[in-house]
Amino acid sequence: MKQIRGLIGTAAVGLGVLFLASVRHGRESAIVSDPKASDVGTQRSQTVSAAQPPAPAIASVPSNTVEPSGNRGEVRILPSSEALWKARPKEPAFGRFHDWVERLGTTSPSDRQALEAEGAALAKVRRGKMSDLIEADPRRALELAVPDSVRDMLPASVVVELETRVQGTGDFLVRASTAPEGVEPGGPSVDRTVSIGGVDYRAFVYGERSSQPTFIGVPLHGIAIDARLALAESPVRLLESASLASVNDPNCAVSGASALANGTPLEAAVGDQRLFLCGNAHAEALHDRLLAAAYGTDSTDATGARQLRRTYTEGSK
Repeated sequence: MKQIRGLIGTAAVGLGVLFLASVRHGRESAIVSDPKASDVGTQRSQTVSAAQPPAPAIASVPSNTVEPSGNRGEVRILPSSEALWKARPKEPAFGRFHDWVERLGTTSPSDRQALEAEGAALAKVRRGKMSDLIEADPRRALELAVPDSVRDMLPASVVVELETRVQGTGDFLVRASTAPEGVEPGGPSVDRTVSIGGVDYRAFVYGERSSQPTFIGVPLHGIAIDARLALAESPVRLLESASLASVNDPNCAVSGASALANGTPLEAAVGDQRLFLCGNAHAEALHDRLLAAAYGTDSTDATGARQLRRTYTEGSK
C-alpha cells in the first residue's frame, strides 16, 4: 500500500510540473504573438514578427468568376480620394475646411487672395486634428485626405499644412516589447514602423495590417503628418482619375484581358507601378495576390512577375 501511495504522489508531482510548464510557455507565446495589445511603461524591446496566418490561396479561375475575399466587415481597398471628397465630412474641422475649398472654387482668380488667410488658418487647425486622427482612426484619416486634383488649386500657404501622400516600395517593421524583469507585466506593446523612400514613419494601422508580421520590400501607401503615418490596409490604391484615354486598350493586371471588357475600368497604383483593372473584384483579387506574395518566400510585382525577395529572416530577432 505504501508503495502504491508513493507512485501516486510521484505521478501527481509530475503532472503539476507539466501543467506549470505549459502555462508558462503559453504566456510567453502570447507576449510576442498579439500585435493588438496596448502599450505599457518602461519596456525591454526586441523585434519580432506578429503571428503569421496562412497565406491566402491564389485561385486560377476565369476573370469573370474572381470574387473578393469574404469574412471581413469592410472593403479593404478604399475608394479614390476624389470620390470620397464629394461627401462633406461630419467632423467640424474637416467640414469647415471642405466648405472653404468649395467657396474658393467658385471665386474668381482676382478675389482668391482675400480668402487665402482664412484658408491657411482653417488648414492649420485641420492639420492638428488630422495628426490626432492618424493615430486614433487611421482608416478615417485616409478617407479624409485631400485629393491631388484639389491640392493643385490651393494656395501654397494652405498646401503646406496638408498631409503628405506616401507611396512606394518599402519595409513594414513590427516590434514587440515586454516588461523588464522584476516589473509586473501590463501586457505586451507593439510598435510599427514604415521605411520608405529613405524616410522612417511611425505607422498606425487597421484591419488586416493589425495582425501582419514584418514585411520587407513590399508595396505600401498612406498619408503622413510629420513622422506619423496612417498606413492603408491594402497595397492597392485606386487613383483619382483614370488615364484610359491615353492608353490604347489597356490590359487588366489580374486577368490579362482588356480592362474595358466589363465597362468598369479602374486605374490603380501599387508601390511604384501604375496599372489597370477590370473592376473592383479584380482590385480585391490583386490585393490577395500581393498579400500571398508578401507571406511567401518569393514575391511578385503587381503584374504577377516573379521577383526574388530581399534577404531577410522573419521571426524573433
